[in-house]
Amino acid sequence: MRTGQVRHGAAGRGGKRLRWWLSTIGVGILVLSLGLSATSSALAAQADLIQPGSVPATDGTTVVWVNHGIYAVRMWVSLPMLVTSTPNAAYSFPDVSGDIVVWQQDCSTNGCPGTTTAIQAKNLVTGQQYDVANGYAPRISGTRVLYESGANLMLRDLATTAAPVVVTTVPAGWTLQSARIDGDRVAWAETQGATTWRIMRARIGETPTQVAEGTTMGFGGIGLAGSELVYVEGPTGIAAVDLTTGSVTHIAANPYDQEVTTNGRYVFWSRTSLGPGTNPNGQRRDIMGYDLQTSSSFVAVQDAGWNGLPATHGKLIAWVNGQSPNGAVHANNIIAVLPSGPQSDPHTTSPDWTYFLKYGHYLSFGFKDFWERSGDVPVFGFPITEEFSEPNPDQGTMLTVQYLERQRFEYHPENKGTPYEVELGRLGAEDAASRNLTSTAPFQALPSTTGSDANCTVFKETGHRVCFGFLDYWKSHGLDLGDSGISYRESLALFGYPISEEFVDLQTGLVTQYFERAVFEYHPANTAPYKVELRRLGADLLVLRGWSY
Repeated sequence: MRTGQVRHGAAGRGGKRLRWWLSTIGVGILVLSLGLSATSSALAAQADLIQPGSVPATDGTTVVWVNHGIYAVRMWVSLPMLVTSTPNAAYSFPDVSGDIVVWQQDCSTNGCPGTTTAIQAKNLVTGQQYDVANGYAPRISGTRVLYESGANLMLRDLATTAAPVVVTTVPAGWTLQSARIDGDRVAWAETQGATTWRIMRARIGETPTQVAEGTTMGFGGIGLAGSELVYVEGPTGIAAVDLTTGSVTHIAANPYDQEVTTNGRYVFWSRTSLGPGTNPNGQRRDIMGYDLQTSSSFVAVQDAGWNGLPATHGKLIAWVNGQSPNGAVHANNIIAVLPSGPQSDPHTTSPDWTYFLKYGHYLSFGFKDFWERSGDVPVFGFPITEEFSEPNPDQGTMLTVQYLERQRFEYHPENKGTPYEVELGRLGAEDAASRNLTSTAPFQALPSTTGSDANCTVFKETGHRVCFGFLDYWKSHGLDLGDSGISYRESLALFGYPISEEFVDLQTGLVTQYFERAVFEYHPANTAPYKVELRRLGADLLVLRGWSY
């Protein structure tokens, strides 16, 4: 069975789009007022900034980029503004922190006035401009600017008149690469030749220490946010290091993964897919994502073309769609590029997938067939994510999964060709554990002498009984395993065994019973056959992990 992620059209991921095109090159004054109406705020929460340009950076509030100059926008509270543009100058490495934008300005080959390779900065509110230093590849955090100058990694604090200080000097034969700063932490790579590398870190004013070393740097890159340092450690892996605890998370990667960045929780990088595409060299590039909190991996940005240069901080992510000179900078809330972020309406149909407008998600191939055969909306609800990967808690491997309002679909390739190729998550058991209910009285097994009767069935496997309306519901629903009618094993495959007795849930006020894969709730005010409903466990889990859109 093939689950198969739907390949979307040119609009790609990220929900509804709002294009803020520059009407003139002089659009310039930042609108700093936060007085948005409730309606405009709701629209802005789904709006994707799209501007011509490349090389974006963000501090989580402001996005900056290059387009024959340096541009900036406070997301959803301002229009894009031109920060600077000198005729014939070449611009690169923009960065932003608070009100200050920093960039590299190169006049070495273009005949423009000024220093050949200058680090410049500008305060967006006061308009004050700084000549920071001669150097390359600036990064800023607060008022501190980190930059390269030959073999030296330098730091200058714009809040003082003090001269720049040397953070480190790389040994002869080594080259600085990918320096990053966040707060009082800095990190960088030192490379020797095409493959030898080491990752270094330091607190400002302290002696640098080595984090890692290797001989296959690949296309690499470094990201730093708070205590989280990420880097490409080779052709098959990305490492995320907690600099406080020293713990390392190894994220599976492909040989052409590069441009890694993080906001401390989410890791993003670009992945080149060799094959047909719309960009000139016939390769498609996607933005991949990984959630360090849930160990989930997903496609963040995907279409038929080139998506690269991701940058993230706080709640924002920015990237480039298309290659120079026709590229466009996109920026959005991270939540819009998570698997729970709504997809654009394809305005077409296919026998291989169904698009559900309610939440903006697809069901495809095997998951679609399973949903249609085994109860669809009343049992599972609508899809609330796309397909993505997360760990199998029983086997330690990665599973292709998809969340629906009431369930989690899991694709088990080891069961290919059997009725159990698609299985359901044990969301009832997971919810009970997350709410610390398993030690409470309703979850304790009944005495072994308790027997079944005309109204109740005792499940010896867990020591719990199911009675009356809950028992009728359990028996009248099941997965389609090809049995005549609805068999015991089909009901068991759908709901699992009971893991509690009936009890009144203090949070909902409803008579409730937990099963391995579901939670039954009795709604006395509903008309038949809707007096028994299944809790929206899938939706609840997305809220807990911060993925609720």
